[in-house]
Amino acid sequence: MTLPTTVNLVFRCRFVEGIETVSEESIEVGWFTPEDAVNMITQSYLKKEFEDALGGRGVIHFDTFKRTPQATEFMNCRTL
Repeated sequence: MTLPTTVNLVFRCRFVEGIETVSEESIEVGWFTPEDAVNMITQSYLKKEFEDALGGRGVIHFDTFKRTPQATEFMNCRTL
């Protein structure tokens, strides 16, 4: 097994309190419905991760992707 060179952790969270703000890691913030948010994502591998987080309901997804200079391609998904 070849280990990935990048690991993305995607969490499904619930807003509790506070004020959203921009930072060095995010230049823009906003509130969107899940449907609007998924339609805003243009990278297919990011859309897959977002959809997994929305529909998982506590299921852990382990997705593998192959990155080339042209694109990032989804390879496999396992749930735990």
